[in-house]
Amino acid sequence: MSSIVVKRTTARRVAWALGLAGVVGIAWIGDTAVASNVERTISDAVYETYAPEARHELATPPSVYVGGIPYLQALGSAQVPVVGVSALDVDVDGVGMVNTGVTLQGVSAEPNQVWSGDFVGAKAQSMRRTLRLDGVAMGEWLDMKDLTISHPENISPGGGTATEAVFQGRPPGFHEQVSVLATLRLVGDEFQLRPKEIVSSSVHPDDADDDALAAFDLTVDTTTLPLDRAADAVYLEGGSIVFEAVRNNVIVQPEYLTPVGSAGNR
Repeated sequence: MSSIVVKRTTARRVAWALGLAGVVGIAWIGDTAVASNVERTISDAVYETYAPEARHELATPPSVYVGGIPYLQALGSAQVPVVGVSALDVDVDGVGMVNTGVTLQGVSAEPNQVWSGDFVGAKAQSMRRTLRLDGVAMGEWLDMKDLTISHPENISPGGGTATEAVFQGRPPGFHEQVSVLATLRLVGDEFQLRPKEIVSSSVHPDDADDDALAAFDLTVDTTTLPLDRAADAVYLEGGSIVFEAVRNNVIVQPEYLTPVGSAGNR
């Protein structure tokens, strides 16, 4: 008799566990569906209305991510942890082909905004814009079509961030490539790329080194970049030079959800 009771109790526990797993699974699927719909809504809205007068039109709809596990926890907390919009290969006038993105952190949202994805008017703890220039884009600035950028110590694809980089390219008037170690600095509103030393070169005579170093010297006013303001940080990451600008305590505007900002002062 006792064995029958044990079997029945075990069966009830298994059934309860399976039922709970089913409820959790359905809830997870529903949450994912809502988040995906919000992401798609934001992406479509940005793609349809994206700053054509600024000649920054997107070739494809941008990627959008809304954070929170689960996303609908925001209905109770009244806060979406992160909203990110990014785009690859955007042709920005005066800059070239770049990867861009904007991330809103800590978005205070009403329930209808959580459901719809219309976060205009909501308060965000911060807005961070990024602009990534790979070797092709930086090569446009330096007039070197074959430019590559690498980490000075870790050459793996995910080699971490650094404030120095190795640039390899063929400067104008040179017949061979030159590798140079250079620093990445922000001085006021200016980005300063300053070569430190020749890493490798087959250029002769040796006095050509000065010309090679000078070819990698660059100054850019970051208020001319589409970051909405002057850059707050610059660093090497994954073979690209990344510019970053952050604003704190912002009220979300429609343009804050577009992956490319405008040029502007602090």
